Amino acid sequence: MTNGISVTYRELFEHFHRRSQPCELYILGSGFSAERVDKENGRFVVLPSRATLPRRIYPEVPVGIPVRAISRLFKHKRINVIHSASPGPLGLYGLMYARAKRVPLITSHHTRWSQFGPYLLPPSLLRPANLVVPFLIRRLYGGSEITVAHSPAAAAEATEVGAKRTHYAPMGVKLPTSSASELRQLRGRARRELQEMLGLREDAPIILFVGRVSKEKDVGLVSDAVARLQETLVLVGDGPLRSTLKDEPHIRSTGLLSGKGLDRAFLATDIMVSASTTDTLGRVFLESLAHGTPILVPDRGQHLSAIPEQPPAVWTYEWSPTDATNLATALRGTLASLECASNAETAALDLAKTHDWTRVIDSHLAPYHSVELKQIS
Repeated sequence: MTNGISVTYRELFEHFHRRSQPCELYILGSGFSAERVDKENGRFVVLPSRATLPRRIYPEVPVGIPVRAISRLFKHKRINVIHSASPGPLGLYGLMYARAKRVPLITSHHTRWSQFGPYLLPPSLLRPANLVVPFLIRRLYGGSEITVAHSPAAAAEATEVGAKRTHYAPMGVKLPTSSASELRQLRGRARRELQEMLGLREDAPIILFVGRVSKEKDVGLVSDAVARLQETLVLVGDGPLRSTLKDEPHIRSTGLLSGKGLDRAFLATDIMVSASTTDTLGRVFLESLAHGTPILVPDRGQHLSAIPEQPPAVWTYEWSPTDATNLATALRGTLASLECASNAETAALDLAKTHDWTRVIDSHLAPYHSVELKQIS
C-alpha cells in the first residue's frame, strides 16, 4: 500500500530496528499479500486478511478484519502494545482486542471526520453518520492510553473528539540527499526524464498533484486552476476521479507511483499544489519539500500548525470549496515568484531537514516506551 499510514510505519521501522532494544512490528493488512522483512534487531511483518468488508466508500481499497491472523499472533507472541492507526473497522477491532487481552492501546488521529464525511456520504446518510461516527471515535480515543497526532492542531482536535491524552510527534520524512548542490543535479536529471516520458515542453512549468484522486482531496479545484493557466498538471495517484480527469488535455496522469518513479515526479516539477483541507498534516507536503519542490496549500487546515507559510518553500492561498479562481491567481503569482527565486529548492530542503527521521524518531518512539514502562510498573 502507498497511503500515508502505511508509508509512515514502514519508515518508522527502518529507524526503530537500529535501536539497541529489539522490536517486532506486525501490520494487519486488508486483503493484501503477506510480507516479512527481517533485519538486525527487528522484524516487520504484514499479516493479510482473506475476507474483506463491502467496499462502498473506497471501492478499490479492500477493508478486512484479519481475525485468524490476529488469533495466531496472540497465540504465539507476547504483544506489548496495540496501535490502532485509524478509527475504521480495524481500529475498533484493535480496541476490542486490547481490552480482551489487557494490552495497552495507542491510537492516531489521522481522520478529520467533520471535514471528511460530507465529501463521501450522501445527505441521507450524513446525519445518522454524524451521530454514530463521533461516538465510535470517542470510544476509541477514550479507550487508549495515548493518541498520537502529527500536527499541533490535530492534537488539539483529538482532545476535542475524546482523546484523554495526546502526543504530538512531528511527521518524519526521508531525504533523497542533504546536499543542496547534489539535489540540484538530481532535479535537473529528473526533469529531463519526465519531460521526455510525458512529452512536455522544455520551457513550460510543471505542476504536480500527489495523492488520492478523490472528492475529499478537492483535486477538481487543482485541475480547474491549472486549466485556467493553460499549463500542465502531472497527476500522481489513483482514485474514483482519475478516470474522469486523466483524459483532460492539460493533465498527464501517471497513476500510482512509488520508489524511484515517485522520487522523479517530486524532483522534476516546479511546484506541488493541494486543495485538501481534510488532512491532519499532508505527508506528501513534506515529501515534496524534501525533493526541493515548493508547495502551494490552502490557507486553512491543520497542516499550517506544523508547516506554516514560508516563501519561497511554502505558499498559501485563500481556499474556496467551489471556486478555483483564488487558487489559479495564487498559482500564477507563485510560479512567477519562483522564476525569480533561485533559492527555492534550497529553502524547501532546509525546511524538510527539520522533519528528517533522525530528528523526530524519538518523539515517535516515546508513546511506545511510555505505555511499556507503565505496563511494567
